[in-house]
Amino acid sequence: MNVKEINRYVNMLVGNLSFTMDYNHFVNGSKRLLIVEGQTDKKFIEKILNEDVVCLVANKAFGNQRGFDQEEVKCKSAIMQVVYGMSKIPMLINCPKGSEKWIIFGMIDLDFDSPSSEYTSTPRLFVTDTHDLETLLLSTDKGLLQKLEECIIPLEDAKKAFYLAYQMGILRQVIHDATSEITLKPISGGGREEVDYSRFVEKYEINLKQLLEYINEKNETALSSAKLKKVLDKITSDKRMKKTINKEYKWNLSWMEFDPEKVSNFWELVNGHDILSLIRYINQDAAEKYNNKNNFFLNRDFELDLVGHYEYSKLRETKIYNDMLAENVVTLI
Repeated sequence: MNVKEINRYVNMLVGNLSFTMDYNHFVNGSKRLLIVEGQTDKKFIEKILNEDVVCLVANKAFGNQRGFDQEEVKCKSAIMQVVYGMSKIPMLINCPKGSEKWIIFGMIDLDFDSPSSEYTSTPRLFVTDTHDLETLLLSTDKGLLQKLEECIIPLEDAKKAFYLAYQMGILRQVIHDATSEITLKPISGGGREEVDYSRFVEKYEINLKQLLEYINEKNETALSSAKLKKVLDKITSDKRMKKTINKEYKWNLSWMEFDPEKVSNFWELVNGHDILSLIRYINQDAAEKYNNKNNFFLNRDFELDLVGHYEYSKLRETKIYNDMLAENVVTLI
């Protein structure tokens, strides 16, 4: 817990909100604030928010607006720290006058690394049950991909994408643990640049050697072939890989043998952006429909379509919904 950093984020938030129409509502306590990570999260949660809760996307809450000289912040960290500070240790926060009594909630993805329990112990911070919002939707509304209009995604294609996303999830963890010299950004399915899966995927199985070579080529400072070989050797000797990768650096199991229902942590491990990007790679209908024509981040139109077709009653079985309901942030569905 960093009080100085929390204070900085709180002052950024107050500075940005001071330019909005809702500022006085927060000061007099008639409105409460929910900060979310992205636009898709906002679109999703606004459908069930109580009327006295205003939803704000993190980059607007902590971003550079109206000439503020602010450095770029990590939105997730900012949400976690502000919610923790304002709800757990308000006496240590140097809030601008009128903002010390604000009620602030946050909604974040579970993601690759689970958030510190120090922050998640606050009832005002809501964390997805699964890796992210997309996996929350897909795991609770099992037929969601088949509901999409003008886009036929057979169960077989979904299974292939799930299997590849599972492989990506494990390999991200192992590569992350093996070296800090290469960034995994080139295989992020949620950025602005398409991942060229054909460079390292064959028959819906990932070739580890080709994957590392692809990542290394895309890195700003590429490792030498000798260094990359050492990383490859370190990864293949990892106990998580020994029974998973064969001598040709390919996955041992075929997509037909894979069953996500038998993987206990499947929805916590897989990345929703990977799943959607891989569906677009595998399925021609999805590739044509969700082609980033509006210049959003990749998959944004796909994400919004999932939200639009989601059956909200399925949320009743999730912890995040029940936590929000307990705090009277969302309506009863």
